[in-house]
Formats: sequence, structure tokens, C-alpha cells
Amino acid sequence: MSEYAFTRAIAVSPTSRPAVFQARLDRAWTIHGGPINGGVTLALATNALANRFGAAFGHADPLCVSALYLTAALPGPATVYTKLLRRGGSISSGQASLMQVDAQGRDVERTRVIATLGGLSGATDGVATVARPPQLPDPVNCLGSDDLPRALVEETELMERYEVRLDPATSGWLHGQPSGLGRLRAWFRMRDGMEPTPPDADPGRGRASSSRLRPRRLRLGADPRTDRACTGPAHAWLAADRVVLGQPRRRADRGGRRDLGLPVTGW
Repeated sequence: MSEYAFTRAIAVSPTSRPAVFQARLDRAWTIHGGPINGGVTLALATNALANRFGAAFGHADPLCVSALYLTAALPGPATVYTKLLRRGGSISSGQASLMQVDAQGRDVERTRVIATLGGLSGATDGVATVARPPQLPDPVNCLGSDDLPRALVEETELMERYEVRLDPATSGWLHGQPSGLGRLRAWFRMRDGMEPTPPDADPGRGRASSSRLRPRRLRLGADPRTDRACTGPAHAWLAADRVVLGQPRRRADRGGRRDLGLPVTGW
């Protein structure tokens, strides 16, 4: 069993049917004691595809992933049904549906993932990208957990799993002074020492493990800088940049018409 909590959280077990996997959603990854964090269900479903395509075609490295969150996933057992949409020589595309049985005994789809996976271990010429990591101040100059509202830290189980350092330039909302920039930048790392990518992995090689979800694209944000003021092991931070796109909508109200901002977010 892996020493890392996230790897255990997204682990899947094969069944007698090659396209179907079993999993268990851990209560430690809930939001305010309720639903499971959507990033975890996305990662778990993608991991099922990585296990199937990796074993069948050598395509175990996620290259492009998108998800639909259809209903709230809850702690407990889950089943992931995978489907091959297209197989190619270097990449394959597939769909994974994470299902749970509700209180009435019905199968309910929680998260549906569409992903393209490849085999980076076969990339003899290296893997390149034109993407650039977000630009942030050093972690020691950013806002830590002590600067966050206590209710957020105490009521969100996820906060026990990771460390975060917020860029002061995009964190005015903490003090009632939003920046108006429409984005949130931060450093992020797991508390148990899990690196953004395995420290012992060759950049051009995949790993045959249940943690295969960690795509090489995460290297784009990994930074060797460490926060010397933090307790615990020193390991790399992951730079994240969350863009909030406001899509205004108007609706009729008794007092006239009122603008409603409907944010669409993504990392």
C-alpha cells in the first residue's frame, strides 16, 4: 500500500470484467463533511482509464482530461466503468463513469471523465511544451494556513491533506478587499511529502503503479523552491493559477432587473 494519502484515495481494483474497476471514496477527502472533492473523483476515474489502457496498449499517461460532475459523490464504495472511444498508435481516448448506489438502491452516476492518454515511456525524443508555470512570490512571502479564515480551515477536511500558500496579490478577498483580477494564484503541496511528480522517475518514463495519474504536465508548475520556515520535510511546491471567468446573467426581480455573476472556474 502506498505511503501517500492521495495515491490511496484514487486507487482502483480490477474486477472480473476488464473495463470495470472497484474503488472506495475516503471520508478524509470530503468538503465540509459532505460530498467528496471533485478533483479526487476526477483523478480516480482517470486512474481507472490509465490502468486499463496502460495494461492493454501502454497508454497510461493522461495527456488531456475533462470531467462532468453530475451528482455529488459521497464517502463509500464506488464502481468505475471505462469505455474505449478511440485507439491510436501513440494515444488512446476513453470515457470513465464513476457510479455509486444511492439510498434507494439505484445506480447513480457521479462523475464522467473524457480523457486522452499516451505512453510517455516511448517518447525517445523527449517531451516538450510551450506552456509556462504561473509566476508567484516565493512561498515564504505568501499567505499560509494561519492567514485563512478559521472556519475554512476547520470545516474542510481537505485542509488537513495539503499545504497552501496564497499569492497576496490575488488574496484580498480574505480581508474583504478583492483584487478584481479574476484569478487566484497559490503554491500547493501535500503534507505527507508526496511530490508533484515522483522524485525517482525519469522525465520520459511512466510508472507502472496505481499513482500513474500524476501526469508529466504537472512538472510545468513544480518548483524546486522550498519553504524553509515550514515544519516537516522540505519538498517541491506546485504552482497553481485559478482563473475565474464571470459570465453575467440578468433576471427579472420585483425591484427591477439585477445582474447575477455566474463564475466558471478552472485550474
